[in-house]
Amino acid sequence: MAPDAPVLYPYQRRYLADNARFKAGMWSRQTGKTFTTTLEAVLAVLEAEAAGRVSRWTILSVSGARALDAMDNGVKLHLRAFRAAFESLELPFEADEMAQVVRLPGGSYIRAIASKPSTARGMSDNLILDEFAHHQDNRAIWTALLLVVSRPGLKLRVISTPGGVGDKFHDIMTAPDSIFSRHVVTIQDAVADGLPRDIDELRRAMADPEAWAQEFECQFIDAAAAWLSYDLIGAAEADIGPYSGGPCYVGLDFAARGDITVLTVLERVG
Repeated sequence: MAPDAPVLYPYQRRYLADNARFKAGMWSRQTGKTFTTTLEAVLAVLEAEAAGRVSRWTILSVSGARALDAMDNGVKLHLRAFRAAFESLELPFEADEMAQVVRLPGGSYIRAIASKPSTARGMSDNLILDEFAHHQDNRAIWTALLLVVSRPGLKLRVISTPGGVGDKFHDIMTAPDSIFSRHVVTIQDAVADGLPRDIDELRRAMADPEAWAQEFECQFIDAAAAWLSYDLIGAAEADIGPYSGGPCYVGLDFAARGDITVLTVLERVG
């Protein structure tokens, strides 16, 4: 960020000022939606600590790597900016899952975990669904988690770039009778509010009108027009751990008949 850039742009301040119980943000890529939403959670726990109350938030991320990123480049960054005391932990959540947790002296906490239907059951926290359109089986996750925030006073935040037409995030953002307070920020909106991005350069670099419309202009693309549906792609994804920055090599075994096609990516780490 440039030395004279604001800490928050107007579209981020408008989102933070909206205290609705159910709030959804459909923002362009690289406009700070996770940064802003984790700041809201941090402000909530700090306010609770100052008042002698306890506030608990859980971030459901699309993968373990995304959960770690939300904590390191969101929650912990904000807490350090406020010079708040906190303990950083990695704790078992389910048999094969770990939760990234920050715990404050008064008992408030924010934690981030990889999302799946079973994850949402059995908790009673304020919830943030990060990049919800890209969560595998987001309708099943939705069914599991809505009971979590049924207790009066708990808040639900759903943020994402668009996925396909017909998924649960599409319903939230387009239903005429939605209970959600909805915020849409395209790349054009963000730049008009001061975000330093060269829109023409980004569009030319992407060189894909459909992907540009979805990722930067917040338009829902009909998955029926795609060769592979978003649900099919999501079901084949796996969290393989963080990328350490080394050179990568790709091998493709394309199946002509009975076998499956396999794409393998190896990173050189030594």
